Amino acid sequence: DGKATLVTSETQVAIPDTFPKDVPILKGAVPKMTMSQGKSEILHMELPQNVAEVNKEYQEKLKAEGWTIESSMNSGDGSMIQAKKGDKFCMLIIGKNESGGSGVQLTVTAK
Repeated sequence: DGKATLVTSETQVAIPDTFPKDVPILKGAVPKMTMSQGKSEILHMELPQNVAEVNKEYQEKLKAEGWTIESSMNSGDGSMIQAKKGDKFCMLIIGKNESGGSGVQLTVTAK
């Protein structure tokens, strides 16, 4: 519809009710930004786990929720996961943050 809703905070934001319930949010995640536009939801969050741990756990949890991992890439300090479920697509970009944990951008789009 061309309208976007953006919420951001240095400390923490609430995950909107419109965020898909079949996309896992890992334990310890601190959401820092959410954006909703049309059929897309974007969530930026910080996690205490390192990139490899976040990548592995997201692959396992997405599969457990019925998602098919279509591609993944790991470059040490960063990784990416693309998954599909029905008419929905999910992409995670995971990068090392300043505290040694991970920053994650999670995007979910429905056709």
